[in-house]
Amino acid sequence: MSSKIIAIADAVVTALNAAELSLDITAARAYVPKFDLHSSTGVEVRVVPKSDDREMETAGTDAGDMLIDIGINKKLQNAVADELAECDTLMDLCEEIRPVLNRQRLAGEAVCIRIRHELIYSVDKVEDERTFLSVMTATFRVSVDV
Repeated sequence: MSSKIIAIADAVVTALNAAELSLDITAARAYVPKFDLHSSTGVEVRVVPKSDDREMETAGTDAGDMLIDIGINKKLQNAVADELAECDTLMDLCEEIRPVLNRQRLAGEAVCIRIRHELIYSVDKVEDERTFLSVMTATFRVSVDV
């Protein structure tokens, strides 16, 4: 039996891969979000279990907040002069991902209660490595039997 956070991360992968988005993606679960940008020309999405925070809910259950990171990465293909349009398209993809998860019930009873887009994009990655990297964190609330 998988832990709750792994089940939720797997459900996030399934939801993202089933979603109709403007760009083709294949999400995959990972513990270390490695991106193979040398051979990839597409968008890579990694789903990483981040945090499992629990507090007492009832005598027999804990309320758990499970945080899942969703990393979106792509090697920029266009010239520096065109990076604005390419990055805009990737930012739009991030916004399309939000309703796929927000307020959705995944992995049985886990409900997405918050999505933070903390690293909207990494300036250093765009400038130094010509890659787009963005990280969204989805918080799922779930009851866990103790």
